[in-house]
Amino acid sequence: KANYYRVDQVITLSGEIAAVKKEKCYHENDFVVIYLKEEKSGAMYRLEVSPQWYFALDLPVGSKIKVAGSYSEIDGVNLVIAG
Repeated sequence: KANYYRVDQVITLSGEIAAVKKEKCYHENDFVVIYLKEEKSGAMYRLEVSPQWYFALDLPVGSKIKVAGSYSEIDGVNLVIAG
């Protein structure tokens, strides 16, 4: 399924980084994808952050972050496109 940033579906999450990976998104170059364990519910979210070439931060596993982005659930995965 295709996923798009939807301004009517924006949520804010806080939690701990469980993993940082390089994955293909939208048939494009590698993207930085963060797996975030949400602090209140413990639910896992897949955050699509940016193309790898654009990402310049060092976010190690275990770091606490807060992110806003467009939420959808695709094939049972909580997906957020970071804003």
